[in-house]
Amino acid sequence: MKYLLITFTILLLIGCNSKETYVIEKKDGLEIVKNIKRKMDNSKISYKFETISTLENREDSEYSINFPTYKMGRNFDLGVDIDEDLNFYLLDFKNYKVVKIDKEGKLIKSFGREGRGPGEFPFNPVVIDYRDKKVYVLDLSGRLTIFDKDGKFINFKPLEVKNTRAFYNFFKLKSGGVSVNEMYDGKFGSKDFKLGYGVVRLDEDLNGKNSEILYLKNHKFDMKNIDPENFIAGISVFDNNIAVAELSRNSFEINIDNLENGKKIKVIKPYSGIARDKEMLQKYEEALVKVEKESNSLFKFKKPDKLKKSISFIFHDEKGNLLASTDESIFDLEGHKFSVFDKRGVYRGDIRVKELNGMNIISCGDYCIATTSLAANYSEGGFAEPKVILFKLNLEFKE
Repeated sequence: MKYLLITFTILLLIGCNSKETYVIEKKDGLEIVKNIKRKMDNSKISYKFETISTLENREDSEYSINFPTYKMGRNFDLGVDIDEDLNFYLLDFKNYKVVKIDKEGKLIKSFGREGRGPGEFPFNPVVIDYRDKKVYVLDLSGRLTIFDKDGKFINFKPLEVKNTRAFYNFFKLKSGGVSVNEMYDGKFGSKDFKLGYGVVRLDEDLNGKNSEILYLKNHKFDMKNIDPENFIAGISVFDNNIAVAELSRNSFEINIDNLENGKKIKVIKPYSGIARDKEMLQKYEEALVKVEKESNSLFKFKKPDKLKKSISFIFHDEKGNLLASTDESIFDLEGHKFSVFDKRGVYRGDIRVKELNGMNIISCGDYCIATTSLAANYSEGGFAEPKVILFKLNLEFKE
Protein backbone atom coordinates (compact mmCIF):
# COMPACT_ATOMS: atom_id res chain seq x y z
CA MET A 1 0.00 0.00 0.00
CA LYS A 2 2.85 2.36 0.91
CA TYR A 3 4.58 1.42 -2.36
CA LEU A 4 1.48 2.30 -4.38
CA LEU A 5 1.06 5.58 -2.51
CA ILE A 6 4.71 6.57 -2.98
CA THR A 7 4.57 5.64 -6.67
CA PHE A 8 1.41 7.71 -7.20
CA THR A 9 3.00 10.68 -5.39
CA ILE A 10 6.12 10.50 -7.54
CA LEU A 11 4.07 10.33 -10.74
CA LEU A 12 1.97 13.28 -9.58
CA LEU A 13 5.07 15.35 -8.87
CA ILE A 14 6.58 14.45 -12.22
CA GLY A 15 3.35 15.43 -13.98
CA CYS A 16 3.14 18.76 -12.14
CA ASN A 17 6.77 19.67 -12.74
CA SER A 18 7.04 18.48 -16.32
CA LYS A 19 8.19 21.16 -18.73
CA GLU A 20 6.90 19.26 -21.73
CA THR A 21 4.47 21.40 -23.70
CA TYR A 22 3.78 18.90 -26.48
CA VAL A 23 3.94 15.23 -27.40
CA ILE A 24 4.46 13.63 -30.80
CA GLU A 25 2.66 10.45 -31.83
CA LYS A 26 3.12 8.49 -35.05
CA LYS A 27 0.32 6.45 -36.55
CA ASP A 28 0.01 4.95 -40.04
CA GLY A 29 2.57 7.35 -41.52
CA LEU A 30 0.96 10.39 -39.85
CA GLU A 31 2.90 12.47 -37.33
CA ILE A 32 0.54 13.97 -34.74
CA VAL A 33 1.85 16.95 -32.77
CA LYS A 34 -0.33 17.35 -29.67
CA ASN A 35 0.29 20.70 -28.01
CA ILE A 36 -0.74 20.43 -24.37
CA LYS A 37 -0.99 24.00 -23.12
CA ARG A 38 -3.69 26.51 -24.01
CA LYS A 39 -1.37 29.41 -23.23
CA MET A 40 2.38 29.98 -23.18
CA ASP A 41 4.74 32.59 -21.78
CA ASN A 42 4.35 35.22 -24.50
CA SER A 43 7.42 37.09 -23.27
CA LYS A 44 9.45 34.45 -25.12
CA ILE A 45 8.05 35.45 -28.49
CA SER A 46 8.25 38.86 -30.17
CA TYR A 47 7.75 40.35 -33.61
CA LYS A 48 8.78 43.28 -35.76
CA PHE A 49 6.18 44.80 -38.09
CA GLU A 50 7.08 46.98 -41.08
CA THR A 51 4.49 48.51 -43.43
CA ILE A 52 5.79 48.63 -47.00
CA SER A 53 2.73 49.98 -48.81
CA THR A 54 -1.00 50.61 -48.37
CA LEU A 55 -3.70 50.70 -51.05
CA GLU A 56 -7.02 52.46 -50.38
CA ASN A 57 -9.76 53.98 -52.49
CA ARG A 58 -9.06 57.66 -53.12
CA GLU A 59 -10.94 60.31 -55.07
CA ASP A 60 -8.00 60.75 -57.45
CA SER A 61 -7.47 57.00 -57.98
CA GLU A 62 -7.62 55.59 -61.50
CA TYR A 63 -8.85 52.26 -60.14
CA SER A 64 -11.29 51.01 -57.51
CA ILE A 65 -10.94 48.39 -54.78
CA ASN A 66 -14.21 46.52 -54.30
CA PHE A 67 -15.29 43.51 -52.28
CA PRO A 68 -15.99 40.54 -54.56
CA THR A 69 -19.64 39.62 -53.99
CA TYR A 70 -21.84 37.24 -55.89
CA LYS A 71 -25.52 36.40 -56.07
CA MET A 72 -26.94 34.69 -52.98
CA GLY A 73 -24.63 36.78 -50.83
CA ARG A 74 -21.48 34.75 -51.46
CA ASN A 75 -18.38 36.76 -50.58
CA PHE A 76 -14.69 36.35 -51.33
CA ASP A 77 -11.51 37.92 -50.03
CA LEU A 78 -10.05 40.78 -52.04
CA GLY A 79 -8.05 39.26 -54.89
CA VAL A 80 -4.50 40.61 -54.84
CA ASP A 81 -0.89 39.44 -55.21
CA ILE A 82 2.53 41.02 -55.82
CA ASP A 83 5.48 40.42 -58.13
CA GLU A 84 9.22 40.51 -57.39
CA ASP A 85 9.25 44.30 -57.92
CA LEU A 86 6.47 44.73 -55.31
CA ASN A 87 3.91 45.75 -57.92
CA PHE A 88 0.35 44.83 -56.99
CA TYR A 89 -1.98 42.78 -59.20
CA LEU A 90 -5.48 43.61 -57.97
CA LEU A 91 -8.71 42.04 -59.20
CA ASP A 92 -11.44 44.50 -60.13
CA PHE A 93 -14.29 42.07 -59.55
CA LYS A 94 -17.07 44.36 -60.77
CA ASN A 95 -15.35 45.32 -64.02
CA TYR A 96 -13.88 41.92 -64.92
CA LYS A 97 -10.27 43.04 -65.08
CA VAL A 98 -6.85 42.95 -63.42
CA VAL A 99 -5.27 46.22 -62.30
CA LYS A 100 -1.47 46.47 -62.02
CA ILE A 101 -0.37 49.10 -59.47
CA ASP A 102 3.09 50.09 -58.22
CA LYS A 103 3.85 50.13 -54.48
CA GLU A 104 3.26 53.90 -54.40
CA GLY A 105 -0.34 53.27 -55.43
CA LYS A 106 -0.02 54.51 -59.02
CA LEU A 107 -1.77 52.69 -61.85
CA ILE A 108 0.60 50.96 -64.28
CA LYS A 109 -1.96 49.27 -66.51
CA SER A 110 -5.11 47.15 -66.52
CA PHE A 111 -5.96 44.07 -68.57
CA GLY A 112 -8.77 41.57 -69.06
CA ARG A 113 -12.47 42.17 -69.65
CA GLU A 114 -15.82 40.39 -69.66
CA GLY A 115 -16.21 37.85 -72.45
CA ARG A 116 -15.32 34.34 -73.57
CA GLY A 117 -12.37 35.06 -75.84
CA PRO A 118 -8.61 34.99 -75.16
CA GLY A 119 -7.71 37.12 -72.14
CA GLU A 120 -11.38 37.58 -71.20
CA PHE A 121 -13.36 36.32 -68.21
CA PRO A 122 -16.74 34.63 -68.80
CA PHE A 123 -17.49 35.00 -65.09
CA ASN A 124 -16.25 37.40 -62.41
CA PRO A 125 -12.58 36.81 -61.50
CA VAL A 126 -12.20 35.93 -57.80
CA VAL A 127 -8.65 34.58 -57.25
CA ILE A 128 -5.26 35.78 -58.45
CA ASP A 129 -1.83 34.22 -57.94
CA TYR A 130 1.58 35.39 -59.20
CA ARG A 131 4.49 33.00 -59.73
CA ASP A 132 7.52 32.81 -62.03
CA LYS A 133 6.61 36.02 -63.90
CA LYS A 134 3.10 34.79 -64.68
CA VAL A 135 -0.30 35.96 -63.42
CA TYR A 136 -2.93 33.25 -62.81
CA VAL A 137 -6.56 34.39 -62.57
CA LEU A 138 -9.39 32.06 -61.58
CA ASP A 139 -13.00 33.04 -62.28
CA LEU A 140 -16.23 31.71 -60.80
CA SER A 141 -16.64 29.16 -63.60
CA GLY A 142 -13.35 27.47 -62.74
CA ARG A 143 -11.54 28.77 -65.81
CA LEU A 144 -7.90 29.61 -65.11
CA THR A 145 -6.54 32.40 -67.35
CA ILE A 146 -2.78 32.95 -67.55
CA PHE A 147 -1.04 36.24 -68.43
CA ASP A 148 2.57 37.36 -68.39
CA LYS A 149 3.55 40.05 -65.86
CA ASP A 150 2.79 42.79 -68.42
CA GLY A 151 -0.77 41.56 -68.96
CA LYS A 152 -0.20 39.73 -72.25
CA PHE A 153 -2.53 36.75 -72.60
CA ILE A 154 -0.77 33.35 -72.64
CA ASN A 155 -3.41 30.66 -72.25
CA PHE A 156 -6.49 29.54 -70.37
CA LYS A 157 -7.42 26.19 -68.84
CA PRO A 158 -10.73 24.95 -67.44
CA LEU A 159 -10.18 23.26 -64.07
CA GLU A 160 -12.44 20.27 -64.58
CA VAL A 161 -12.41 18.63 -61.16
CA LYS A 162 -15.02 15.93 -60.57
CA ASN A 163 -17.86 16.65 -58.09
CA THR A 164 -16.92 20.34 -57.85
CA ARG A 165 -19.63 22.98 -57.62
CA ALA A 166 -17.41 26.08 -57.27
CA PHE A 167 -13.76 27.12 -56.93
CA TYR A 168 -12.66 29.31 -54.00
CA ASN A 169 -8.87 29.49 -54.27
CA PHE A 170 -5.84 28.56 -56.35
CA PHE A 171 -2.11 28.31 -55.63
CA LYS A 172 0.54 27.75 -58.31
CA LEU A 173 3.30 25.43 -57.08
CA LYS A 174 6.76 24.69 -58.46
CA SER A 175 5.11 21.80 -60.26
CA GLY A 176 1.37 21.88 -60.86
CA GLY A 177 -0.98 23.65 -58.50
CA VAL A 178 -3.57 23.37 -55.75
CA SER A 179 -7.21 24.47 -55.82
CA VAL A 180 -9.73 24.82 -53.00
CA ASN A 181 -13.16 23.69 -54.16
CA GLU A 182 -16.73 23.44 -52.94
CA MET A 183 -17.37 19.72 -53.47
CA TYR A 184 -20.43 17.51 -53.24
CA ASP A 185 -21.47 13.89 -53.08
CA GLY A 186 -24.85 12.57 -54.19
CA LYS A 187 -27.83 14.19 -55.86
CA PHE A 188 -28.67 17.77 -54.87
CA GLY A 189 -31.86 17.90 -52.80
CA SER A 190 -31.75 14.23 -51.78
CA LYS A 191 -31.50 13.23 -48.11
CA ASP A 192 -28.05 11.72 -48.73
CA PHE A 193 -26.65 14.82 -50.44
CA LYS A 194 -23.38 16.04 -48.91
CA LEU A 195 -21.63 19.35 -49.42
CA GLY A 196 -18.31 20.69 -48.16
CA TYR A 197 -14.87 21.65 -49.37
CA GLY A 198 -11.84 19.89 -50.75
CA VAL A 199 -8.20 20.73 -51.34
CA VAL A 200 -7.15 19.30 -54.70
CA ARG A 201 -3.70 18.85 -56.19
CA LEU A 202 -3.51 19.56 -59.92
CA ASP A 203 -0.88 17.98 -62.16
CA GLU A 204 1.94 19.81 -63.96
CA ASP A 205 -0.39 20.77 -66.82
CA LEU A 206 -2.96 22.07 -64.29
CA ASN A 207 -5.39 19.51 -65.63
CA GLY A 208 -8.26 18.99 -63.23
CA LYS A 209 -9.07 15.61 -64.76
CA ASN A 210 -5.81 14.18 -63.39
CA SER A 211 -6.31 15.66 -59.94
CA GLU A 212 -5.70 14.19 -56.48
CA ILE A 213 -7.86 15.08 -53.48
CA LEU A 214 -5.49 15.93 -50.62
CA TYR A 215 -8.19 16.82 -48.13
CA LEU A 216 -11.97 16.49 -48.17
CA LYS A 217 -14.48 17.58 -45.54
CA ASN A 218 -18.18 17.35 -46.39
CA HIS A 219 -21.37 16.79 -44.45
CA LYS A 220 -25.08 16.29 -44.98
CA PHE A 221 -26.61 19.43 -46.39
CA ASP A 222 -30.12 20.55 -45.48
CA MET A 223 -31.23 23.69 -47.36
CA LYS A 224 -33.61 24.60 -44.53
CA ASN A 225 -31.04 24.19 -41.76
CA ILE A 226 -27.67 25.46 -43.02
CA ASP A 227 -24.87 25.99 -40.53
CA PRO A 228 -23.22 29.22 -41.80
CA GLU A 229 -19.98 28.34 -40.00
CA ASN A 230 -19.55 24.88 -41.46
CA PHE A 231 -17.66 26.06 -44.53
CA ILE A 232 -14.84 27.97 -42.87
CA ALA A 233 -11.28 26.72 -43.28
CA GLY A 234 -7.87 28.27 -43.58
CA ILE A 235 -5.25 27.16 -46.08
CA SER A 236 -1.64 28.21 -46.57
CA VAL A 237 1.07 27.13 -49.01
CA PHE A 238 4.78 27.42 -48.20
CA ASP A 239 7.26 25.95 -50.70
CA ASN A 240 5.60 22.58 -51.30
CA ASN A 241 3.98 22.36 -47.86
CA ILE A 242 0.21 22.74 -47.78
CA ALA A 243 -1.46 23.47 -44.45
CA VAL A 244 -5.24 23.10 -44.08
CA ALA A 245 -7.20 24.07 -40.96
CA GLU A 246 -9.98 21.70 -39.93
CA LEU A 247 -13.46 22.76 -38.92
CA SER A 248 -13.15 22.30 -35.16
CA ARG A 249 -14.79 24.36 -32.43
CA ASN A 250 -12.79 22.87 -29.55
CA SER A 251 -9.21 23.08 -30.76
CA PHE A 252 -6.86 24.28 -33.44
CA GLU A 253 -6.45 21.36 -35.85
CA ILE A 254 -4.16 21.84 -38.83
CA ASN A 255 -3.14 19.22 -41.41
CA ILE A 256 0.19 19.72 -43.19
CA ASP A 257 1.16 17.82 -46.35
CA ASN A 258 4.63 17.95 -47.87
CA LEU A 259 4.17 17.28 -51.59
CA GLU A 260 7.87 16.57 -52.15
CA ASN A 261 8.57 13.88 -49.54
CA GLY A 262 5.00 12.82 -48.72
CA LYS A 263 5.34 13.61 -45.01
CA LYS A 264 2.04 14.30 -43.24
CA ILE A 265 1.68 16.19 -39.95
CA LYS A 266 -1.43 16.91 -37.89
CA VAL A 267 -1.11 19.80 -35.41
CA ILE A 268 -3.52 19.99 -32.46
CA LYS A 269 -3.81 22.63 -29.75
CA PRO A 270 -6.54 23.19 -27.10
CA TYR A 271 -8.51 26.34 -27.69
CA SER A 272 -10.97 28.43 -25.69
CA GLY A 273 -13.31 30.70 -27.63
CA ILE A 274 -14.18 34.29 -26.85
CA ALA A 275 -17.72 35.65 -27.07
CA ARG A 276 -18.36 37.55 -30.27
CA ASP A 277 -18.91 41.26 -30.15
CA LYS A 278 -22.71 41.84 -30.11
CA GLU A 279 -22.60 44.41 -32.90
CA MET A 280 -20.55 42.12 -35.14
CA LEU A 281 -22.85 39.18 -34.42
CA GLN A 282 -25.87 41.32 -35.32
CA LYS A 283 -24.26 42.37 -38.62
CA TYR A 284 -23.53 38.73 -39.37
CA GLU A 285 -27.15 37.75 -38.69
CA GLU A 286 -28.37 40.61 -40.92
CA ALA A 287 -26.28 39.28 -43.80
CA LEU A 288 -27.73 35.78 -43.43
CA VAL A 289 -31.30 37.16 -43.40
CA LYS A 290 -30.48 39.08 -46.58
CA VAL A 291 -29.29 35.88 -48.29
CA GLU A 292 -32.46 34.07 -47.22
CA LYS A 293 -34.62 36.83 -48.74
CA GLU A 294 -32.63 36.84 -51.99
CA SER A 295 -33.21 33.08 -52.28
CA ASN A 296 -37.00 33.54 -51.84
CA SER A 297 -36.71 31.41 -48.68
CA LEU A 298 -35.08 28.55 -50.59
CA PHE A 299 -32.30 28.60 -47.98
CA LYS A 300 -32.64 28.82 -44.20
CA PHE A 301 -29.70 29.35 -41.83
CA LYS A 302 -29.10 28.29 -38.26
CA LYS A 303 -28.54 31.19 -35.90
CA PRO A 304 -24.79 31.95 -35.71
CA ASP A 305 -22.96 30.59 -32.68
CA LYS A 306 -21.92 33.20 -30.12
CA LEU A 307 -18.63 31.36 -29.78
CA LYS A 308 -16.91 31.00 -33.11
CA LYS A 309 -14.14 28.49 -32.61
CA SER A 310 -13.20 27.66 -36.18
CA ILE A 311 -9.87 28.87 -37.51
CA SER A 312 -10.65 31.59 -40.03
CA PHE A 313 -7.25 31.71 -41.70
CA ILE A 314 -3.66 30.50 -41.39
CA PHE A 315 -0.44 31.62 -43.03
CA HIS A 316 3.30 30.86 -43.10
CA ASP A 317 5.95 33.50 -42.51
CA GLU A 318 9.20 33.60 -44.50
CA LYS A 319 10.85 31.08 -42.12
CA GLY A 320 8.06 28.53 -42.36
CA ASN A 321 6.46 29.27 -38.99
CA LEU A 322 2.68 28.91 -39.05
CA LEU A 323 0.28 31.53 -37.63
CA ALA A 324 -3.42 30.85 -37.01
CA SER A 325 -6.27 33.26 -36.31
CA THR A 326 -9.98 33.02 -35.49
CA ASP A 327 -12.65 35.53 -36.45
CA GLU A 328 -13.31 36.74 -32.92
CA SER A 329 -9.68 37.84 -32.57
CA ILE A 330 -9.71 39.99 -35.72
CA PHE A 331 -11.36 42.95 -33.97
CA ASP A 332 -9.68 42.60 -30.57
CA LEU A 333 -8.79 46.12 -29.42
CA GLU A 334 -5.51 44.88 -27.94
CA GLY A 335 -4.46 43.72 -31.38
CA HIS A 336 -5.27 40.94 -33.83
CA LYS A 337 -4.27 37.75 -32.00
CA PHE A 338 -2.33 34.99 -33.75
CA SER A 339 -1.33 31.63 -32.28
CA VAL A 340 2.19 30.84 -33.48
CA PHE A 341 3.49 27.35 -34.32
CA ASP A 342 7.08 26.68 -35.39
CA LYS A 343 8.06 24.55 -38.40
CA ARG A 344 7.64 21.36 -36.35
CA GLY A 345 4.05 22.28 -35.47
CA VAL A 346 4.94 23.10 -31.86
CA TYR A 347 2.91 25.92 -30.27
CA ARG A 348 5.24 28.75 -29.18
CA GLY A 349 2.77 31.36 -27.91
CA ASP A 350 0.55 34.21 -29.10
CA ILE A 351 1.24 37.64 -30.56
CA ARG A 352 -1.14 40.59 -30.86
CA VAL A 353 -0.63 42.82 -33.88
CA LYS A 354 -2.48 46.15 -33.63
CA GLU A 355 -1.50 47.08 -37.18
CA LEU A 356 -3.64 44.19 -38.47
CA ASN A 357 -6.89 44.84 -36.58
CA GLY A 358 -9.83 44.02 -38.86
CA MET A 359 -7.53 42.52 -41.51
CA ASN A 360 -7.14 39.06 -43.07
CA ILE A 361 -3.72 37.86 -44.19
CA ILE A 362 -4.21 36.33 -47.64
CA SER A 363 -0.60 35.49 -48.50
CA CYS A 364 2.80 35.62 -46.87
CA GLY A 365 6.47 34.80 -47.37
CA ASP A 366 9.25 37.36 -47.73
CA TYR A 367 6.42 39.90 -47.87
CA CYS A 368 2.86 39.55 -46.59
CA ILE A 369 -0.44 40.90 -47.90
CA ALA A 370 -3.41 41.76 -45.66
CA THR A 371 -6.84 42.90 -46.80
CA THR A 372 -9.93 44.19 -45.03
CA SER A 373 -11.72 41.22 -43.46
CA LEU A 374 -14.93 39.92 -44.98
CA ALA A 375 -16.33 40.02 -41.45
CA ALA A 376 -16.18 43.81 -41.79
CA ASN A 377 -18.49 43.60 -44.81
CA TYR A 378 -21.25 41.39 -43.41
CA SER A 379 -24.01 43.98 -43.32
CA GLU A 380 -25.92 45.22 -46.35
CA GLY A 381 -23.72 47.69 -48.16
CA GLY A 382 -20.78 46.87 -45.90
CA PHE A 383 -19.46 49.08 -43.15
CA ALA A 384 -15.72 49.05 -43.80
CA GLU A 385 -13.69 50.48 -46.65
CA PRO A 386 -11.62 47.84 -48.46
CA LYS A 387 -7.89 48.25 -47.92
CA VAL A 388 -4.71 46.36 -48.82
CA ILE A 389 -1.52 46.40 -46.72
CA LEU A 390 1.86 45.08 -47.88
CA PHE A 391 4.11 44.39 -44.88
CA LYS A 392 6.95 42.37 -43.37
CA LEU A 393 6.50 40.38 -40.16
CA ASN A 394 9.60 39.01 -38.45
CA LEU A 395 9.16 36.63 -35.50
CA GLU A 396 11.79 35.99 -32.85
CA PHE A 397 11.75 33.15 -30.31
CA LYS A 398 13.61 33.16 -27.00
CA GLU A 399 14.49 29.74 -25.61
